[in-house]
Amino acid sequence: MAVRTFTAVIHKEDDLYVAECPEVGTTSQGYTIEEAVANLKEATELYLEEFPLPDVSRPILTTFEATYRSATGASAFCRIRSYLSTLQKQGHAMLSALTAVFQGHPLPVACVPE
Repeated sequence: MAVRTFTAVIHKEDDLYVAECPEVGTTSQGYTIEEAVANLKEATELYLEEFPLPDVSRPILTTFEATYRSATGASAFCRIRSYLSTLQKQGHAMLSALTAVFQGHPLPVACVPE
């Protein structure tokens, strides 16, 4: 009997945790993460008894974090960045500009009509 290590990708759907094994294509679920993984292990073992996988090299697996903003947050970020960029172009020191904003006295932005 061969022993291999597989990946479990887990996400929550309503009251259940859904566990997927991307290498094999099996999926299972449970009310806890442990139950979902145990059920996935059983489903994967049963599947592999009927459809064994060929020996292949494993891909490198890593994780990463990504951040994203809501539309409202992105809009606020763009307004703040634009304000600070304009002040910087007009020669204001960024620390002084930010301090003034947080003290409730933002620096005025000089606008040149086109």
